[in-house]
Amino acid sequence: MNVVRAAGPQDQAEGGFFEQQAPPPALPRITCPECEFSFVVGRIAVATCPNCNAQVPTGQDVEEDREQ
Repeated sequence: MNVVRAAGPQDQAEGGFFEQQAPPPALPRITCPECEFSFVVGRIAVATCPNCNAQVPTGQDVEEDREQ
């Protein structure tokens, strides 16, 4: 006789199921046109290259959140 039961946290070590997490979001990377160093940027319009200190436009239009 087969018995079906729900798998809990204690069953993970026994081959039970576990929830897979979603992959992390893609990190926006840009390459410095002067030194060709590639680095991750946040939501900013212009980034400073950490290698040569050049100002690199990211191509992102960032709107500032302003309270009215």
